[in-house]
Amino acid sequence: MSTETAAAPPRLPMHWKIAIGFAAGILLGLLVYRFIGADTPWVSAFIEYGTEPFSTIFLRLIFMLVIPLLFSALVVGIGEMGDVRALGRRAVLLQADVAVEAQVVAMFAQLDSLAGSDIAPLGGLVNNAGVVDVAARVDEMDGARIERMFSVNVYSSMYCAREAVRRLSTRHGGAGGAIVNLSSAAARLGSPGQYVDYAAAKAAIDTFTLGLAREVAAEGVRVNAVRPGIIETDIHASGGQPGRAAQLAPQLPMQRAGTAQEVAQAIMWLLSDEASYTTGSILDVSGGR
Repeated sequence: MSTETAAAPPRLPMHWKIAIGFAAGILLGLLVYRFIGADTPWVSAFIEYGTEPFSTIFLRLIFMLVIPLLFSALVVGIGEMGDVRALGRRAVLLQADVAVEAQVVAMFAQLDSLAGSDIAPLGGLVNNAGVVDVAARVDEMDGARIERMFSVNVYSSMYCAREAVRRLSTRHGGAGGAIVNLSSAAARLGSPGQYVDYAAAKAAIDTFTLGLAREVAAEGVRVNAVRPGIIETDIHASGGQPGRAAQLAPQLPMQRAGTAQEVAQAIMWLLSDEASYTTGSILDVSGGR
């Protein structure tokens, strides 16, 4: 028996999408600033209200930084939607800071409002939001860093999973479904001298996955986690080490870093009916590490 799947379209790397969007945003900002000009009444009033150098710099920052950042986010979102549509699927973008409970609730409410048209009801959830920070010892970390690490990496997954269970569980009138949380090999390695806070947050995800899986197993909801190892993604750059994956590759049993596609394939399997008897499992995608 053989199965055929549609070939994935060529994907532009995420950092290129961000760069293209930012560059286009800078040009847009320059055009807007040039079109508006300092003689426009509201701009003149703003400059005269405050200290002129500060006000002028602030305005330029809006046009040269804020607009490019927003534009790059738009380009990334449109690009991701295009990738999905190229596979013959439907993509809808809903924006929320998933570390903020109220925004998660609003996002799921917005999703509910879309169901019943040409959007199917919620059938699965992938908790993929995550951040790292620069390498540091625990005695060098401040409270803001630790709070951010747990807000984005743990609280967000719990908020989203809670809302998903309210819609998927047969206890709440749902038809069942699957939840996949993203953990990390750091959860069992500890990441000493690097990201102990990140490792601890991902260990919390492991425990959350096991507990929630057993809590809703009889309600038609399967809950599993994928635990990636060294994967070639932009998360390393956000931690100040853009070449980390390549540097660590020779130390890995498979002598190479993994790819986002390889992690995605594991997630897709756990979401699919092929994993219908799998719940409470944590799948390592770490090249033997």
